[in-house]
This record gives sequence, structure tokens and C-alpha cells, in this order.
Amino acid sequence: MRHLALRELMDLLGLWAAMVTFRILASVFADECAMGLQTGDAWQDALALGSYSLAMLCVVAIFYVQLHTSSALELAIDTFSANFFETKNIESAMEEWNILQALIRCASSRIECSFMVLAASCLASLVLLATEVWAHPEYLHKPLPAVLWLGWVYTPVLLLLYSLTRAASVTEKCTRVAPFVNSWDFEEDDEDSCISSGLHHGRQYIVQYMMQSEAGFYVKGVRLCSFTVMKLCYGFGALSFALLSQAMTAALEARAR
Repeated sequence: MRHLALRELMDLLGLWAAMVTFRILASVFADECAMGLQTGDAWQDALALGSYSLAMLCVVAIFYVQLHTSSALELAIDTFSANFFETKNIESAMEEWNILQALIRCASSRIECSFMVLAASCLASLVLLATEVWAHPEYLHKPLPAVLWLGWVYTPVLLLLYSLTRAASVTEKCTRVAPFVNSWDFEEDDEDSCISSGLHHGRQYIVQYMMQSEAGFYVKGVRLCSFTVMKLCYGFGALSFALLSQAMTAALEARAR
């Protein structure tokens, strides 16, 4: 767990350094007005870049907390499955499952506001990006400034989608526990309690109990699953394709003139 947390921290710090580098290089190669900088005012430019670096560092720290929480919850689910497989004590497993799903609900309720805030921030940045590209498509005509500009604008959105994917994996792992338990063989003390060979009433009961408990990662009462994140990714891809099409159309019209 420590190695995974350290690796995630190093990856996020590397992305933060890349975003700051893209921001600085974009201010050099792109139009300063397009970057929100003041032409000829070095102090205000340095203040703007410093504010951006500090803000992105806070955003990266929030993403690290979200990813670390998701990893810890996945580890808790794996630990429950391993302990249940070792003991195969149904009564004890039911108590542990109740504690586990309460832990997941508590952890998700503590960080759900951060998901909402980051989602609103990323949505606002995408709206501003769409407005700028739609009004000034010449910003994306040159390949190098366009790549640098999109490098520091798109990275937080991609991080948000990745964090949502990791949170949704907690829900998906919870849904796979019941089918996993259903494939086990339990010793039956009372032969009369079996309707046929291979049917164990205790196993069926706990499988139904796990499925009907609907454990998972919840954000404001909504169960976050991979299908929801996939739809968000599709929407983000459609918006990106629309912006790229607008820029390419404007570039072709400019060349035709």
C-alpha cells in the first residue's frame, strides 16, 4: 500500500510539473493575450503563473486524496474476500460486510464534495475553452502552441475522469464479491437442508444479502459505476471532437481566403 501511494504521489507530482511547464511554454510560444497575461508586465505575468502553479498543486493534492481513498477501499474489499474465503464463516462474514459497506459509505461521503467541486471547475474550464476556441479558432492553428495550450487545460479534466474511474472501480469490485462467493464450496452439516447436491442455503442467503445491500461508492446519493464514468468520457470526447472540428474548419476557411 505504501509503494502504491508513493507511486501515485510521484505520478501526480510529475503531472503537476508537466502542467506548469506547458503553461510556461505556452506563454512563450502562444499569444500572451490568449494566455491571460499582460503584455510587457513581467511582475503580473509571474504572479499569474505562480497563482496557477499553486492552484494546480492544491488540485493535485485533492486528486491524491481521492486516489488514495479509492485504493484503500479496494484493499479493504480484497481483504474481506480473502478472510471470508479462509474462514468461510457466514455469520462473521455478514458482520464484516456490514462494517465494510459502512466504511465505504463513510469514506465516500467525506470526499464526495471534492468530486463535485472539481467537476464544476473542470466543466467551467471546458466551457471557457469552448468559448475561446469558438470565438478565436486561430489559437489552434499552429501545432506547437495548440499542444502546449491544451496540455495545461485538458490535464485536470483527464485527472478527474481517472479519479472517477478509480472510485467507480470500488463499486464494481463490490458487485463482483457476491458472484465470487457464489462459486465457493461450503461444508454442509445437515444433509437434509440441501435440496440437491451443490446447493447451500447459507451461501445463497449471504450472496443475496450482498447483492441487495448495493454497496459501493456513492456521490450525493448516486451510486457511481463504470457505466456513468463511461458516459462522461463519451461526452468529453464529443466536446473535444466538436472543438477540433471548429478549429479545423476555421483553418480551412482562412487558407481558402
